[in-house]
Amino acid sequence: MNVVTVAYLAVLRDVKGVAGGSDAAAAALLPVSDLLNGKIELAFDHLRIQRDAIERFRVELEITGIATAFVGPTFTLAELRSVYEAVWDVQLDAANFRRSIVAEEGWVVPTGRRAKPGSAGAWPAELYRPGKAWRHGGPIHRTHRKVILPIPVYSKDDVLHVKGLIEAGKYRTVIDRTVPLEDVVEATRYVETGEKTGNVVLTVSSSA
Repeated sequence: MNVVTVAYLAVLRDVKGVAGGSDAAAAALLPVSDLLNGKIELAFDHLRIQRDAIERFRVELEITGIATAFVGPTFTLAELRSVYEAVWDVQLDAANFRRSIVAEEGWVVPTGRRAKPGSAGAWPAELYRPGKAWRHGGPIHRTHRKVILPIPVYSKDDVLHVKGLIEAGKYRTVIDRTVPLEDVVEATRYVETGEKTGNVVLTVSSSA
């Protein structure tokens, strides 16, 4: 008997709780870090599924405008930066992040309003709303990582988008071996990354 597991990746800004049924009666919200570091044991190949989903979303954060789905209609730059820090598990410099978002026109639009003062009594942060540039990608890129493009999931348009970012100087490719895009069978046979088999992997680093 073969068992097929179907996983769904969703972005929800505010989750009150989850309720499962039958064999998922113990469904719960869990920190991603507890899954990745082995604190929580999952059945079958569910850990691999989780890792694939997390890596997929980390890539989506760079090539789409999905980061704004985690914040409200208006947000502070600190709230937006926390999205990247949580998903990529990194600490970003606040000043550099601000320059990346504000200096280039189209990413954020000032609302002229400020957030409510915090308990520390600091000057309230300025509120922004998303600009039109988010429709074409994201402003922040990881400095060094592997972009994993699963052939059955990503479309040709996704591959061409990454290609466009490389040609625009956003990424610098590090090539171990080139395989014609048409020869997908050979590409998936050649590339193996950790537990991931059958993926085309493009290792890139920021040109900045």
